[in-house]
Amino acid sequence: MRSWLRVDAVAGRVPRWRSRGAFTVRLTGQDQLHLVGVAAGPLGGDEVAVEIRVGQGASLALRGTAASVALPGAEVDRSSWLWDLAVEEGGQLLLDPQPLIVAGEASHHGTTALQLADGASAVLREQAQIGRFQEEGGTWQGSLSVDLDGQELLRHSVGLGKGSATWDRFFAPAAMESEFRYPDHRAAHVSSDAWEARLPLAGGGSLTTRLVPLLVDTPSRPYAGSV
Repeated sequence: MRSWLRVDAVAGRVPRWRSRGAFTVRLTGQDQLHLVGVAAGPLGGDEVAVEIRVGQGASLALRGTAASVALPGAEVDRSSWLWDLAVEEGGQLLLDPQPLIVAGEASHHGTTALQLADGASAVLREQAQIGRFQEEGGTWQGSLSVDLDGQELLRHSVGLGKGSATWDRFFAPAAMESEFRYPDHRAAHVSSDAWEARLPLAGGGSLTTRLVPLLVDTPSRPYAGSV
């Protein structure tokens, strides 16, 4: 199945959206939407594309209502999800979906591409985990690219599961949480007792990444509440 969702946020107006397939949104506030699944998935062979456009001076918060579970298909294990995002000058975007759980032998690829205009702000949060209870066969690959005013700001990629760069015999993190924030002027912070780091970017903003055995080992984050 190919699922598609388009959201347009314009200053002074309620966000507008169009969708087809397994996902849509519900209006839960003046500038807030929640992502809703209307079918199981993504399943192997599924492709999900979400386009978000935040206009000049507009604000939009898109949150999840429940975790998504990537499942293997009858013939194909791989599924994909694309977030295609753009924020104009003075616009604000908060993207905080619920976790993506890769079940069974599924293989899921997530891609996030963000175009920021000068003077825009954004917070993007992502969570992924390999397996439900006592499952460890799936794989997940996530990539994030951010351009600021037409110039490269960030290129980042993380993999989970067997065969990924994070896999080893003794400690193989099966879950990941990350947050991109722009602007952000905080100094770098690297945890001394966990696989967690907040790193400032050369062009401004920051990227925080945390690797853990399970998402239940990740403390709640107050930063996901606002831009």
